[in-house]
Amino acid sequence: MLRKLRQSEFLKSVLLLMTASVVSLAINVLISPILTRIYSAEEIGDVNLYTRIVVFISTIATVRYELSLPIAKQQLHAFHLYRLTYRIALVILTAIGIVGLLYALIKPVDTYSIWFMLLVIVGAYLSVWINIGTNWSIRTKGFKRISQQRITASVVSNGFKWLFGVIGWKTYGLLVSLPLGYLASSVLFMLDFTKQKKVYRSYKAGKRMRVLSKEYRQFPIMSLPHVIIDLGVDLSMASLIIVCYGKVDYGLFSHAYLLLKMPISIVGQSIGQVFTNRFSELVHSRQSVVPLFLKTTRTLLLLSIVPFVILFFFGEPIFGFVFGEKWATSGAYASIMVPWLMLNFLLSPISSLPMILGRQKEALIIGIISGAGQLFIFGALPQLSSYFKLSFEHVLWAASGFQSILLIAVFYIYYRFALTADNGK
Repeated sequence: MLRKLRQSEFLKSVLLLMTASVVSLAINVLISPILTRIYSAEEIGDVNLYTRIVVFISTIATVRYELSLPIAKQQLHAFHLYRLTYRIALVILTAIGIVGLLYALIKPVDTYSIWFMLLVIVGAYLSVWINIGTNWSIRTKGFKRISQQRITASVVSNGFKWLFGVIGWKTYGLLVSLPLGYLASSVLFMLDFTKQKKVYRSYKAGKRMRVLSKEYRQFPIMSLPHVIIDLGVDLSMASLIIVCYGKVDYGLFSHAYLLLKMPISIVGQSIGQVFTNRFSELVHSRQSVVPLFLKTTRTLLLLSIVPFVILFFFGEPIFGFVFGEKWATSGAYASIMVPWLMLNFLLSPISSLPMILGRQKEALIIGIISGAGQLFIFGALPQLSSYFKLSFEHVLWAASGFQSILLIAVFYIYYRFALTADNGK
């Protein structure tokens, strides 16, 4: 068994990313009880809203071409796509910055709003580097670089959150700490890009980029609308909660939501990045993909079952003890979301499967159904019934139930995709 572990490139890559993920997760978890005693629910809600906006803009800016890097058939083509993605992102972010500047000039805004907009653009630009660099590193099996980036981001951003909180910067400190973390962690990808430019300097890129942009146009055509729906729903959901229930409830909800999503974005993503690389290799070599699909799912189930079950039954007292009594309600919200986000955790690594198999259309339809359901629950239900309007917990139960049922159906659909791929070999 140990010999197989040493010889398995897949397992070694997963272990490398998992180690970095666990370290990053541990830093976030250990410092959270300190930060929740420094910052209020409303202030944490502000920074979580900022994060959603940055992710939304940076994802749109690349038009999803970065997802083509791991699966491009030739290394040279992958690097041309790298440069193409960066150039597109730079143009889009510049345009967004100009629009924001014109808006500030035409309609005077307060100092906080100006700082917020500037930090959004800076954060989005640095996030673009991280997104593209991560996918290039998946392509080149640079998992050590991804691990270093992840730990650096966690250490720097959390360190500055604590420092700025101690000196009393409050919301400004929280907002500034995130771009600082992005900057420190993206340097590795920037240096690697500069190195790769020297290697491929002699190759003409202009015409080849145009050809490749057409060859991989399914990413902006199919994947981009999907992610706009997903992230747009996240952003809209945040706005609806703030409007219907206030910033405090949103802060409590977003704190629980992000803590539960942390295993998805760190542990699940680590396995998913290796899964994408390995799955692409299996598809290209026309080998069976179902064993990898099932193995990945079993691994995540074993990792998640105990912590999620404990949180389901004891979320409120755990949050109250760890983060302070004022956060006990956040723990109650976490318990409600456990079924939803545990299933999300199981599915997160295999979410790239439709992209690899060319089934983005079906994934887009699933995304539309999910988004429409969430917007109806958070936006329409409180207006249609006082039962939901007077209690945010009731709305959250409805959302968790809907998403759990949908994700079970999605898992079955993805499994059928894997079987169909094997049968088509």
